[in-house]
Amino acid sequence: MRAAACCSLALALSVALAAVASSALADADPASDVLLAQDAFFPYQPAVSHGLENGMNAVLRSAKKAGLPLKVAVIGSREDLGAIPDFFGHPQSYAEFLDKEISYNNRPPLLVVMPAGFGVVAAGPTGALAAISVDTRHGSDGLVRSGIEAVLALVRARGSAVPAPTTPSSSAAGGGPPVALLFAIPVVLLVLLGVVGLLRGRRRRRGRPQRTRGRRR
Repeated sequence: MRAAACCSLALALSVALAAVASSALADADPASDVLLAQDAFFPYQPAVSHGLENGMNAVLRSAKKAGLPLKVAVIGSREDLGAIPDFFGHPQSYAEFLDKEISYNNRPPLLVVMPAGFGVVAAGPTGALAAISVDTRHGSDGLVRSGIEAVLALVRARGSAVPAPTTPSSSAAGGGPPVALLFAIPVVLLVLLGVVGLLRGRRRRRGRPQRTRGRRR
């Protein structure tokens, strides 16, 4: 009885340790956690514009209706890979790793987008993306825009077509004034107002007639 109890306890501990190890590995890779509940993982910094984030989610919904329930991981820097930064610059290798992390009861088609290119697992022929160059000039927005083009190409490779989402242009994305400039403008205006007030005060003092003081008798 004691031997059986010890065996049962050892088995339970082994299962618990395996679960903890699996959880730790998943936590080491942010995209694997996010893609279990969502269809797209976006870079942390710089943040993706809302227009492009909505555009990616919209095209993924359309692709799912067309028979391609795709998961997309957009990796903009080593920080997006958590504890496994060595995969940065190797989109296909990372796609194969991520595929194992998010495949449990099924194996969802997967697309990885990095500045170095695309990685694809169970999503169609990699040759479907040969004509697409990853936009590395516009930061996270450029990567997501390239990812949207890749999703459309993968759907076409399956003999279907979905409408391209409406997204901001490259020139419009991130085209607002820098944050530092927004803070500097009010300061400059206050300084100018102060200078103008000072000049007006001097002019008023110069225009006043000087009072003559009489001698006291």
